[in-house]
Amino acid sequence: MYYIKENKNLYYWTKDMEEIIVLDFKSEYNKYIMEKLEELNIKAKLVDFNIKLEEIKKLNIKGIILSGSPKSVYSLDSYKCDERIFKSGIPILGICYGMQLISEMMGGKVEFMGDNEYGQKDITIFNDDTVLFKNLSLKETVWMDHSDHVVKVPDGFTITSKSERCFITSIENKNMNIYGVQFHPEMHGSVNGLKMFKNFIEVVRRVS
Repeated sequence: MYYIKENKNLYYWTKDMEEIIVLDFKSEYNKYIMEKLEELNIKAKLVDFNIKLEEIKKLNIKGIILSGSPKSVYSLDSYKCDERIFKSGIPILGICYGMQLISEMMGGKVEFMGDNEYGQKDITIFNDDTVLFKNLSLKETVWMDHSDHVVKVPDGFTITSKSERCFITSIENKNMNIYGVQFHPEMHGSVNGLKMFKNFIEVVRRVS
């Protein structure tokens, strides 16, 4: 089996390799997600956001990343994924819009902030046993680019960090292996973004 990454590089993979799909919600940062996964030697494929769970299962996917998006999850023309993926048992990482989509579709709430939070910002991590921030400090510098924010998390989710302006900058549900970050770990402005992706991959390996 093979797939093409960004129509340039051809990779072959075997059953003992992880395969990650990135659901494309039309973020301008998608190529940086792919680059971070490549740095970790993870085989990844960018697919349309509306791919059905049946197709995902046929691909023998081990993990799913939900990208950012220029849309707002509460708008009538927002991009939505197959909601069944949240109960599939496949580890999921939502980035920016991806985290907001997890929250909105699973019973939380997202609202407009009033203006944009943009650029490098410091976040405070609430405890040192948070999955995505494993072996990191309780203060991290990350790249923000959003004007919406989660104001209520779904049942079963824990808030794991905050920034000065945004009180929910990451969430997790360890039982469902679903994680979300409001910031962009794929961007260079997120100092330890690669380590956060690595921590997610460790979940993928453990579950698979």
